[in-house]
Amino acid sequence: MASHDLEDVIAIVDAREELPEEIATADHEVRKFISELFARFLEDPKFLESLPGKLRGDAANQARLPIIVMRMEKIARL
Repeated sequence: MASHDLEDVIAIVDAREELPEEIATADHEVRKFISELFARFLEDPKFLESLPGKLRGDAANQARLPIIVMRMEKIARL
């Protein structure tokens, strides 16, 4: 996945609190694809190290990082 695409995914996860629930109600194949993709991201130390760079550098945006990771973990468990 290209860097800009990944930034878009992170922005959507950040902006949509309800995203895990929406994905949970998606078609099985769609849900499986997204959850497996997020699980692979979260297992990759390089991905986790890169996350702060996908957000603006100010304290408020950086403070959202745990929320984003939590949502991604929730999606990965679907």
